[in-house]
Amino acid sequence: MRNDFEQLLWLYSMGVEQVATRQPIDYSETQIVKKIKDSSNQDIPVLKKTQKIRGTESEKSIREAFEKKINEMQNINSLTQYWRNILINEFNLKKFWGLNELDESKKCNILIIHEPPTRSDFARYSLLDGKKRNLINNIVFSMLSSENQEEVQNIFVPILPIPLNNVAEFGNLQSFQVMFLLSLKRIIKPVLVLLVGDRASSIITTMLERDDQEILKENNYFSIPELQYMISVPEVKKTVWEEWQQKRRIINNDLFL
Repeated sequence: MRNDFEQLLWLYSMGVEQVATRQPIDYSETQIVKKIKDSSNQDIPVLKKTQKIRGTESEKSIREAFEKKINEMQNINSLTQYWRNILINEFNLKKFWGLNELDESKKCNILIIHEPPTRSDFARYSLLDGKKRNLINNIVFSMLSSENQEEVQNIFVPILPIPLNNVAEFGNLQSFQVMFLLSLKRIIKPVLVLLVGDRASSIITTMLERDDQEILKENNYFSIPELQYMISVPEVKKTVWEEWQQKRRIINNDLFL
């Protein structure tokens, strides 16, 4: 197990140098205030569903066809291309977030399912830039044993491929996305699935509890708060560290020892 010095390295890497001297905070009273008006948050056209998606019978038919096709796929490139076609042809989305570029080597994979893109990031088409990217990279880096850090590939994918507040009725898109994510996990067989934010945690674990109890038994899911919350309330990172210490005791993988 890692010692107190390693915990300090974890905290320093994420900007919590003085956590020992801070006063305790009641997190239930802590809120992140979001700017309602942001000059960089220009409205992006709302998702418009096609007639095929709107109709109840057509919706059911498309869903069944999608699920059957996506469950048959065994190749990551075929899976992502099919999902892109669905987003473009069935959901009329010309711009969306997908996977980051993947290394085709035999590295182990960590799947990071994060919160939907913000409108400002989406407008710039940036993926977890700046402090958020540094934070998530440091968290994953700190989870791995030093000798195994170069053996792992991080795969980033959002719980929803467009900003949440840009979707009028996102039920269909969200359910299709979850089917895509579960198929993605089945193909890449990640050593760990990191769920970022309440939305990713609640949606994915709910689907697993309903559809795949065996996957839950693998104990390879770990949830952390939204990245902006962790940046705004640095003390939370100490709690994440402590929860990870508990979690890795039941993960059967030498990468995290």
